[in-house]
Amino acid sequence: MSDHQADRIEIDPSGDVRKQSLALPPQWCVALIEGESESPLQLVTTRDLRAWVRRKLDEPVDEKLSKRVDYTALMRAVRFWRVDSDIEADFVFLRESRRRFPSHRRPPMPERKAHLVVIDPSDPHPHFHRIDATDTSISQSERVAIFGPFDEKSRADRWIESIEDALDLCRYPRELRAAPSGRPCAYKEIGRCAAPCDGSVPMAWYRDRIGEAVHAIDNLSSEVDRIESEMKRLAAQQKFEEAGALHARHKRLKIVAQLDPGRAHRCAFVTLQPGPRRGRSRLLFVDHASITEVVAIIDERISPELVKAIHAHLIETHHLTRDLSHIDPQPHAATPDGEWLGILAHRVRREGPTRWTAPARLSVAWLREAYRQLSLPPKPESGKSPDVPLTSFDSSFLDDDA
Repeated sequence: MSDHQADRIEIDPSGDVRKQSLALPPQWCVALIEGESESPLQLVTTRDLRAWVRRKLDEPVDEKLSKRVDYTALMRAVRFWRVDSDIEADFVFLRESRRRFPSHRRPPMPERKAHLVVIDPSDPHPHFHRIDATDTSISQSERVAIFGPFDEKSRADRWIESIEDALDLCRYPRELRAAPSGRPCAYKEIGRCAAPCDGSVPMAWYRDRIGEAVHAIDNLSSEVDRIESEMKRLAAQQKFEEAGALHARHKRLKIVAQLDPGRAHRCAFVTLQPGPRRGRSRLLFVDHASITEVVAIIDERISPELVKAIHAHLIETHHLTRDLSHIDPQPHAATPDGEWLGILAHRVRREGPTRWTAPARLSVAWLREAYRQLSLPPKPESGKSPDVPLTSFDSSFLDDDA
């Protein structure tokens, strides 16, 4: 993928503005307006950079009646980055706003905030709790497990409730913090909680239980399969009561699996986005901190071999997907970028499963359906695709320094 190198065009307001603006592309760009000595003035995203600059330079400014900026007097150059999709524009805009305006940035928009769920098994009274993804107080400790992102508070809270219900953990942090003098709840009476709050089990035992719960979440698919196998084994031995208890846990864990986003630092998606012109698409790998082009697609046909090659390379290169955690050589990565996670969660929710999928769920069916959404040019009259090679997979497209 292009690493979004910038182009720069100087502007002489005293000259022919329209003639100078011909050097600017009439394309989708993130643009930085520069003044004297390359000082940054304004960062914008526009679908037609040439028209935007012409409009700003041609605007009449009445100093007495208007608060409009006199771009003619201030603009000396335009630095711009070409983009082809919303997610690329968001990524470049966020990156450049941090670089150019580190002390004058607006906070992320409310609808683009993400939420994380955090737990530290070594905490004196460990419990799952929700935080804002931009919270800078997140611990860097390897012991801390961070899950997300969630695009809504309610989804994060529902996930916590599902985890506590599926794994029979303490549901009331206030009573847990009062251990061993806390008041036991009804879940103790029905055998659904070990009740560390009232000292029924020591806190050291409960901390180990939390560690086991985090391991189960990290390996949720294998945990569901393990319980299912054990449930069948018990049923075959006619131990129906024990099998029934496992069946209930199996159902609860499947609910968790539907909501589970995985570790935040392993947050990774494959998304099919528009290319630079009609009939072209770009398969992008997007994780918690970057965007990487996997391959450019120029033909409607997508072969199973291409999908397998893409999938295999993603596994080999990134090891970030939820279902591949067992081969992750670095179980703890850098703290995720909270603002970027918010943008990512917003885009995934807005564009939906026809454009986004986790790498472990990559399939020919998804690629074909997503590709169909991109307004392809019509097929030849014969109804057959032209005799051109299918898109080749070249690992050199991948560049981690996006």
